[in-house]
Formats: sequence, structure tokens, C-alpha cells
Amino acid sequence: LIVEFFFWLFMLNFLVAVANFMPFWAFDGGKIVQVMFLPYLNFLEMPRKDTEKLIARIFLWVIGILLLVNALPLFQF
Repeated sequence: LIVEFFFWLFMLNFLVAVANFMPFWAFDGGKIVQVMFLPYLNFLEMPRKDTEKLIARIFLWVIGILLLVNALPLFQF
């Protein structure tokens, strides 16, 4: 019973972190992701705004794919 409680507590915490990490203007995650990954993408030699948009698109795709994969069991094929 306690193990199940901690499992669901972990899942809730993880999902809140994922939701906060989304690169939307209302969340801090987008700003944190851009600060973390901008130095690693300097080799692209793109303007800063374009690089920020690229990072946001990549993370939106990753989060969208993760949501889709998690929703697949809801669709009975």
C-alpha cells in the first residue's frame, strides 16, 4: 500500500515537472531549456531567435510524441 502511494506520488511529481518543462510562454520550462541548450547549438550558426525557435519545436515534438505514446493504450486497435 505504501509502495503504491509513493509510486503515484512520484508519477504526479513527474507529470507536473513535464508539464512545467513545456516550452510555452506561461511556463518556465521553455526558458530553462533554451538556456541549457543554446550553448550546445552554437555550431548551427543561426541567429539566436531562430535557435530558440528550433529548441522549442524540438521539445514540443518530443512532448507530443510522449503524450501520444502514453495515450495509445486508450485506443483499442
